[in-house]
Amino acid sequence: MTDWPEIAARLDRALGPTRAVGVFLDRGDDGAAPGGAGPQASCMHWSAVANGRATLQTAPADHDGCSVGSYVHGFRSLEDTAAEADTLALVAEGWMTPNALSAIPTVPRRCAGLTYVPLAGARATPDIVLLTLQPAQLMPIQSALPGMTLTGKPQCQIIAIAARDRLPAASLGCAVSRARTGLSADMLACALPGELRSRRSSSTRRPTPARPAWWHPARRRAQPDDRRRAETGRLASRGGGI
Repeated sequence: MTDWPEIAARLDRALGPTRAVGVFLDRGDDGAAPGGAGPQASCMHWSAVANGRATLQTAPADHDGCSVGSYVHGFRSLEDTAAEADTLALVAEGWMTPNALSAIPTVPRRCAGLTYVPLAGARATPDIVLLTLQPAQLMPIQSALPGMTLTGKPQCQIIAIAARDRLPAASLGCAVSRARTGLSADMLACALPGELRSRRSSSTRRPTPARPAWWHPARRRAQPDDRRRAETGRLASRGGGI
């Protein structure tokens, strides 16, 4: 069984702080308590755990704070999303076009909900591992995984790519998510599928914990309604449409 607390510690030793979060689709982690998070944008849920909340279980309605994010996570249809006030505000601000919305990757099946757990406290294998990184921290990961997808807005599409394609993905972020979560301009998000790779250990050495397929033991530390529509439009315009 993979020792996820050990993996989290090794990631931080190799790369510096990653604020790693394990994401469980449908099922929960046996150490997670029920959430009752309330409707927010999906990025705010994982940001809360990345910034110190112990665990968070969410239902589909808990993602209603952002229609695009709810769509990306498979909780609502494209047609419903396109007609929502906050989506219309994003289109009006030039943040996206209707065609761009239809091209965004989505989680391939409707989930009963998502559970977010600090990777250092995960007791089971997450479907996805989310990291918050500086570009310099991402470099060794991309070097080990040259097939990594680098994308832009919406940031949460990296979860869909990791879940749907079982491929690592990183996002340069988007103005709306950065404004909501307070993510600074020098940070970005990366999603890694929680696939496992077993390693053999010799009888004379301490057994090596099973590691995800994406694990790369880098040795060098990296260097340093209308109201909702108005709010979303304001956030989008703040970033100049980015």
